[in-house]
Amino acid sequence: MLTPRSSALRTLAALTIGLSLSGFAGLAPAAPDPSTPAPSAPASTDPTATPAPTETPAPTGTPAPTDTPAPTDTPAPTDTPTPSPTPSGPPTTAPATAPKKVLYVAIPHPDDEFEAAAQYANTPADFKVFVLMTRGESTYHCEPAGYRLSVLAGGPPAPVTPLGMRTASCEQARLGSWVGYFTAMSAADPTLPGDFAAPVTTRAFPTRGAQLSREPRQPERSTAPASTKRFTDTTAQVWTDRQGRGVLIDFDLGDGELTPDKVSWAMRTVLGNRAEFGIDPALPDDGVVGAYSNLAARGCFIYVHPDHAAVDDALRDVDFGLQRQQVATCRTDPGATVTRTVPANELNAAYPPDGSLGAFGANYGWLETPVISRTDQSSLFMGVQSFDVRHQHKTDKRVSGSDRFSTAVAISRAGYPGTVPVVYVASALNYPDALSAGAAAAKQGGPLLLTSPGGLPGVVASEIGRLKPATVVIVGGENAVGPAVAAQLAALAPTVVRIAGSDRYDTSRRVAAYAFPAGSAPTAYVASGNSFADALSATGVAGGQGAPVLLVGGDAASAAGVASTLAALRPASITVVGGTNVVPASAQTAFAAIAPVHRLSGSDRFATNAAVIRSVFTSADDVLVASGLNFPDALTGAAWAGHAGMPLLLARGGCLTKPASDTVYALGAGSLTLLGGADVVGDDVAAGVIC
Repeated sequence: MLTPRSSALRTLAALTIGLSLSGFAGLAPAAPDPSTPAPSAPASTDPTATPAPTETPAPTGTPAPTDTPAPTDTPAPTDTPTPSPTPSGPPTTAPATAPKKVLYVAIPHPDDEFEAAAQYANTPADFKVFVLMTRGESTYHCEPAGYRLSVLAGGPPAPVTPLGMRTASCEQARLGSWVGYFTAMSAADPTLPGDFAAPVTTRAFPTRGAQLSREPRQPERSTAPASTKRFTDTTAQVWTDRQGRGVLIDFDLGDGELTPDKVSWAMRTVLGNRAEFGIDPALPDDGVVGAYSNLAARGCFIYVHPDHAAVDDALRDVDFGLQRQQVATCRTDPGATVTRTVPANELNAAYPPDGSLGAFGANYGWLETPVISRTDQSSLFMGVQSFDVRHQHKTDKRVSGSDRFSTAVAISRAGYPGTVPVVYVASALNYPDALSAGAAAAKQGGPLLLTSPGGLPGVVASEIGRLKPATVVIVGGENAVGPAVAAQLAALAPTVVRIAGSDRYDTSRRVAAYAFPAGSAPTAYVASGNSFADALSATGVAGGQGAPVLLVGGDAASAAGVASTLAALRPASITVVGGTNVVPASAQTAFAAIAPVHRLSGSDRFATNAAVIRSVFTSADDVLVASGLNFPDALTGAAWAGHAGMPLLLARGGCLTKPASDTVYALGAGSLTLLGGADVVGDDVAAGVIC
């Protein structure tokens, strides 16, 4: 994947289908030998804030396509030179976190791996599997004249001097550079594989009907007759990282001849034979991300290499059954849903900002080092990378009951399997009191349950009996939670406390004063009390930080009351959730006299929710999902989210908004827990349907 030296070469790259101007090298693998034994596995706020309808009660709550048949191919030749020893780089410090899942990176040529760097850099939880489809042997830089020009221009010599296109020495040179690049980069990013054992060659895998033949290798001596016999090689070479961070896998499917069918075969072969490729079968698969391609008018850098297009098409069109498939694209692509910046340590190690020779140039410079575009989209290699997410298969579960009371109980049972010190109880018919109660319940280690004003539902009484709290805290006055409910609660717990104020704002201040002693909260959240969405988002993150949620109105008196409570709490910082049309700028100014204030908001309640989550979470294994249109399930779910330290994502009924979908993938979530029945949070949410 080379950036052409001139516009003429760029045109040549666009027009020449059989000639690869891409890639760089690593270590020359031995010619595949079908008799070679397989490797063994390695040891081991809504600014509009419109009211939402009452929640509808709800009940509790692709196989991959086969390959296209093709004729049997000619076996691979067995006269390829043996590879050179794997280069040994400087020792690196292995990440303290053992990998928890497997991330696959599909690349057409040795040097294309940087195009997905934003997805795999600095991720100790990922066991990284780089699946190389070709050896990049059809580059003119392997021709004697092209190679001499590159070296004369200042490029470093190749690990093995290439003697021509499609020769074994060209393959060795490119693979040597590939392995050398990872060895160098692992010093800057210790989550990357780079401490490699000697490569092993796998057995020959069945073609399963895929057409895998490629152009013949050419003799190393110019005097020898050219070869014309195509061959098929279904073995792979594997470099295993001795520190357990990942593997490099090299297939030889023909530079300039890659097809989606070949890419699909390679990925299915790896996924179906993980142990043979040094991948722990016990680790769950995360997803696959591919190298950049732009064949259409997506409005950014145009790169039309057919091998890149093959990887792009395979990841867009073929469902590999993973949690996610991500196609490297650009921000102007309508399908782009995730945009990430390559971390500075990764970017600067590959391309030093002072223009000196980094890991990329030091290993691939003999091929010609592409220009890096650090901020815009004017180059094949970008510092800010976007991805089109396809074919989601997230593990999901649903926590729900027959109505809002039993759903709250189901959430309590899921989040609190044992006894608890305290239970908070609020009205199920309106949201203001419960908005403040959720963060307080999370802080004190108990759930939030809902009740009718005139009587405690039997399912709720049974749950409190199971939890055996020492204290039950009623939030709201007797109009919201009546005396009969208080009497029933007194029979279930030694102590019953009622917290009620003159209005919803006063009640929220009293809850904060009760549950959060002065100086105990590192931060505090403030949201509008006129709607529930922004306060729900705040509650979901506040509980995990031991922070209160205070409700404010649009008037000066309400802001002054909140400011007085904040002054007593003495938080180190204050976060306002929602735009200035729901929490006025004047209120923010009043709060700023107490502690530094930061505002989080978005174009609607869902965008604000995404902004709040990303302000706290950089990753999450599981994400709670509740309706952003109805409040009951989200109220009790927010208390669980705060207690468990999980994000609470708001869905638009039967689908995810784009900000919500982007958040799921930015967090790398492997599973979603849906709160409420399918009438409230539809099954399409788990499938990642965007609306």
